[in-house]
Amino acid sequence: MGKENKKKVNIDEMTQINQFGVAYRDGEFLLIFNATNEDFSDGTAFILPAKLLKKITDGLKQSGIRYQKTFSQDIGFTEE
Repeated sequence: MGKENKKKVNIDEMTQINQFGVAYRDGEFLLIFNATNEDFSDGTAFILPAKLLKKITDGLKQSGIRYQKTFSQDIGFTEE
């Protein structure tokens, strides 16, 4: 494992994500952002520990549900 870099998030210097995907490779998940190729080969990839994938997907789901309720717009999220 590499050395962990601790940085503060500067919300004034954010990059917009126009595309993202999740891939599985050699026992690890990858989050891939802003690729333009269909195979994601030109995107920016980050290794994601498997146990964190569930937290991210749950967070995305809850955010989507809150968005739908706030803006009365169905974007495809459902509560179980």
